[in-house]
Amino acid sequence: MHYKSKTLATWIALLGGSLGGHRFYLHGWSDALGWLHALPTLAGLLGVRRMLEFGQDDRAAWLLLPLLGLMLAQAALFAILYGLTPDAQWDRRH
Repeated sequence: MHYKSKTLATWIALLGGSLGGHRFYLHGWSDALGWLHALPTLAGLLGVRRMLEFGQDDRAAWLLLPLLGLMLAQAALFAILYGLTPDAQWDRRH
């Protein structure tokens, strides 16, 4: 198993975590949870598109848009979690 950089994992989580980039970096392309990140993120982006196209009265946009917010929030949370993990614990785990 190769060493995984904590700094790189933190940046990937911050910038691409809503699409599962941090999971793919740490666990490889076969990580099922990494692939599951894309669905709610893309659904949330569809909600943004519907909001821009149909306005704020679109009920589907009201259901889809919070998914994007949740995925962005979890990405930021994982970036914080990775960044604050002590180096010794990170080295043991990754």
